[in-house]
Amino acid sequence: GEVGKGAQLGNKSKKDKKAGKMAHFYSNPMSMDVDSDLATSALKMKRAARFGEDREAGGGKRKKPLNLLSTLNDKLINGDDWEESNTIDWEKFHVIGTCTKLEKPFLRLTEAPEASKTRPVSVLTRAVQKVKEAWVRDQDYHYACDQLKSIRQDLTVQGIRDTFTVQVYETHARVALEKGDYTEFNQCQSQLKMLYYDIGGDNKLEFTAYRILYYMYTQELLDLTSALAALTAKEKGDECISHAIKLRSAWSQGNYHRFFTLYQAAPKMSGYLIDWFIDRERRSGLTKIIKAYRVSVPLDTVLPSLGFTGQEARSDWQAFSSHMGLTYTDTDRDKLDCKTSMAALPLQAKPAEK
Repeated sequence: GEVGKGAQLGNKSKKDKKAGKMAHFYSNPMSMDVDSDLATSALKMKRAARFGEDREAGGGKRKKPLNLLSTLNDKLINGDDWEESNTIDWEKFHVIGTCTKLEKPFLRLTEAPEASKTRPVSVLTRAVQKVKEAWVRDQDYHYACDQLKSIRQDLTVQGIRDTFTVQVYETHARVALEKGDYTEFNQCQSQLKMLYYDIGGDNKLEFTAYRILYYMYTQELLDLTSALAALTAKEKGDECISHAIKLRSAWSQGNYHRFFTLYQAAPKMSGYLIDWFIDRERRSGLTKIIKAYRVSVPLDTVLPSLGFTGQEARSDWQAFSSHMGLTYTDTDRDKLDCKTSMAALPLQAKPAEK
């Protein structure tokens, strides 16, 4: 009696959940944006099972695995990181590439991966070297990004996750960082985080520092706190990590003078990442200066405090501030009139160039 009653309650609970659950559709049929709930592993398994039942009922068979293609294509259409899918176990497909082409454009998969269209590691190693040489020589980011995405795809469909995979993602992350491609860098650093956890890497701490700086750029404080809390005492002694921690401390305290002093001493490629949000921090620092000095302040004091140094300091200042509506006390613009410039607050970001 108790078992039967429990089963009835369980069935009722399932019915209630089913009744309260909305059907999933494309949120925008024109752009084919998939509802975010479809990203859960459980729902995708249910969808795959449903399609399997439909095939049995209709007597027709699909030559390619629908779950693989629907997952990949949904992510690619939405611009998501298709490599992060937990619903695909690439290793079970046993794809071992036989393609010998060094150059291969990145194309969205429209069918299950084939060995004849996938390059093995021996070919991919030479392909990466070719991309590196081309980037140094030509600085053609479209070509470099396309080729590196294609290499990443070939590694993914073969289920290859080793030190070479780490090198590929590090290479793409560095190129994206140098070019200022936020999306590709974020995809690479997200994959690197998992790869470092699984197999390690010589540059783990360097890219961990870049991830901390990236969280400062996006102002994701929870992720930033988690990343800092995960660091060991030994890791905090690393050059890049130590710099990132000091920069984050100055940033959180609003100490713009300390922040820009550290900016000038950024190790390795940290400066590229800080450049992504440097203008935002300069506007914040300049706002504090205008409010604090109130009457006027010499530009010779302002510029180094905001990280404008060297022979290009004045021209960089003009490029940064010309649109803000600031006023000066003299015709040579050597002294900022803080009292009148209060009218320009809040300072606006530079309009995007068309």
